[in-house]
Amino acid sequence: GASNTISVTVILVAGGGGSGSTASGRPSGGGGAGGVLHGTMTLTPGSSYSVTIGGGGGTNGNGGNSTFNGATAIGGGAGCRTGDGVYDTGSNGGSGGGGGVTNGGSPGSATQGNSGGLTGYGNNGGYAGTATHVGHSGGGGGAGSAGARNSPGSARTLSGYNVGAGGNGTAGTVYISSTTGYGDGGDNGGGGNAGALIAIGPNNTVT
Repeated sequence: GASNTISVTVILVAGGGGSGSTASGRPSGGGGAGGVLHGTMTLTPGSSYSVTIGGGGGTNGNGGNSTFNGATAIGGGAGCRTGDGVYDTGSNGGSGGGGGVTNGGSPGSATQGNSGGLTGYGNNGGYAGTATHVGHSGGGGGAGSAGARNSPGSARTLSGYNVGAGGNGTAGTVYISSTTGYGDGGDNGGGGNAGALIAIGPNNTVT
């Protein structure tokens, strides 16, 4: 008989991490992008599915997880918080938060893996540089690439959607935002962006 299920392309994005706070001109880290999951799921029309969309992290805070049908996208890591004598590390997350200077302010690591039959994307944050690199910041990791000094990780294009760009720290001058903004890490001391669920069904209908 006819199948009562449909195949749906799913992009699940967690909330982006917030940028680290800064004081006294110290370099802080940008927020890591929310973890991204992509692939196909078989769903039954008319059935109910629970979904949670992760919110963006505030300053110094990780983004929230997004969940759907057994898959979990992990919130992005917060950027390194810095100040007088304070060199916290960037937080781990879907993509890692950016770091401060190399004498203690290491970046966060990416923790997003495959989940619920979907392929996961996330990258590490970047270092701001050495203690002599005044005015630089560590970029948060993105779904497309790792963060680097003064350069956040890039977004990743999946099924026509650009999602999960890393954020830059307070001292940075470059911010590579994604087209949608979904799951972007925070920059310049700000919070990250919320995640999203994009489901592309038959005849390219998007829900």
